[in-house]
Amino acid sequence: RFNRFKKEPVTHTELLQSTTHGTVAGEGAACFVLGTEKSDSAMARLTGLTTSYKPGSTAEIAADIIAFLAVHEIAQEDIDLLITGRNGDVEGD
Repeated sequence: RFNRFKKEPVTHTELLQSTTHGTVAGEGAACFVLGTEKSDSAMARLTGLTTSYKPGSTAEIAADIIAFLAVHEIAQEDIDLLITGRNGDVEGD
Protein backbone atom coordinates (compact mmCIF):
# COMPACT_ATOMS: atom_id res chain seq x y z
CA ARG A 1 0.00 0.00 0.00
CA PHE A 2 2.80 2.45 0.83
CA ASN A 3 5.23 1.07 -1.78
CA ARG A 4 7.88 0.42 0.88
CA PHE A 5 8.80 -3.16 -0.11
CA LYS A 6 11.24 -4.30 -2.76
CA LYS A 7 9.77 -5.44 -6.05
CA GLU A 8 12.48 -8.05 -6.70
CA PRO A 9 13.29 -11.02 -4.47
CA VAL A 10 16.26 -10.52 -2.16
CA THR A 11 17.73 -12.82 0.47
CA HIS A 12 18.66 -11.69 3.97
CA THR A 13 22.34 -12.08 3.12
CA GLU A 14 21.99 -9.75 0.11
CA LEU A 15 19.70 -7.17 1.70
CA LEU A 16 22.29 -4.69 2.98
CA GLN A 17 24.15 -4.71 -0.35
CA SER A 18 20.95 -3.89 -2.26
CA THR A 19 20.90 -0.76 -4.44
CA THR A 20 17.13 -0.59 -4.98
CA HIS A 21 14.29 1.17 -3.19
CA GLY A 22 12.32 -0.51 -0.43
CA THR A 23 12.99 -3.26 2.05
CA VAL A 24 11.60 -6.71 2.81
CA ALA A 25 8.55 -7.47 4.91
CA GLY A 26 9.42 -8.40 8.46
CA GLU A 27 9.28 -7.26 12.01
CA GLY A 28 11.86 -6.32 14.54
CA ALA A 29 12.12 -4.25 17.65
CA ALA A 30 14.62 -3.33 20.29
CA CYS A 31 13.50 -1.96 23.62
CA PHE A 32 15.63 -0.90 26.53
CA VAL A 33 14.70 0.47 29.92
CA LEU A 34 17.37 2.72 31.37
CA GLY A 35 17.62 3.68 35.01
CA THR A 36 19.92 5.76 37.14
CA GLU A 37 20.46 3.16 39.85
CA LYS A 38 21.91 -0.35 39.68
CA SER A 39 19.47 -3.16 40.40
CA ASP A 40 19.73 -6.93 40.81
CA SER A 41 17.90 -7.41 37.50
CA ALA A 42 20.23 -5.13 35.49
CA MET A 43 21.79 -6.93 32.53
CA ALA A 44 24.01 -4.18 31.17
CA ARG A 45 25.39 -0.74 31.86
CA LEU A 46 25.46 2.19 29.46
CA THR A 47 28.87 3.80 29.83
CA GLY A 48 29.11 5.88 26.68
CA LEU A 49 27.03 7.40 23.92
CA THR A 50 27.81 9.33 20.79
CA THR A 51 25.90 10.49 17.73
CA SER A 52 26.99 11.30 14.22
CA TYR A 53 24.82 13.72 12.27
CA LYS A 54 24.97 13.47 8.48
CA PRO A 55 28.46 11.95 8.17
CA GLY A 56 30.15 12.76 4.88
CA SER A 57 31.51 9.31 4.15
CA THR A 58 31.88 5.76 5.41
CA ALA A 59 35.47 6.68 6.31
CA GLU A 60 34.15 9.40 8.63
CA ILE A 61 31.73 6.92 10.23
CA ALA A 62 34.55 4.38 10.72
CA ALA A 63 36.80 7.05 12.26
CA ASP A 64 34.03 8.12 14.66
CA ILE A 65 33.46 4.52 15.76
CA ILE A 66 37.17 3.81 16.21
CA ALA A 67 37.59 7.02 18.24
CA PHE A 68 34.60 6.16 20.44
CA LEU A 69 35.94 2.67 21.13
CA ALA A 70 39.41 4.05 21.90
CA VAL A 71 38.02 6.56 24.44
CA HIS A 72 36.27 3.69 26.22
CA GLU A 73 39.22 1.29 25.84
CA ILE A 74 37.15 -1.27 23.92
CA ALA A 75 38.50 -3.49 21.13
CA GLN A 76 36.32 -4.17 18.09
CA GLU A 77 36.53 -7.88 18.97
CA ASP A 78 34.77 -7.17 22.30
CA ILE A 79 31.52 -6.11 20.61
CA ASP A 80 28.77 -8.74 20.73
CA LEU A 81 25.87 -6.83 19.14
CA LEU A 82 25.45 -3.82 16.89
CA ILE A 83 21.99 -2.42 16.08
CA THR A 84 22.06 0.00 13.15
CA GLY A 85 18.61 0.58 11.73
CA ARG A 86 19.73 -0.17 8.17
CA ASN A 87 17.10 -2.03 6.17
CA GLY A 88 18.37 -2.35 2.59
CA ASP A 89 16.48 0.69 1.25
CA VAL A 90 18.90 2.70 -0.88
CA GLU A 91 17.21 5.97 0.16
CA GLY A 92 17.60 5.53 3.92
CA ASP A 93 20.76 3.47 4.22
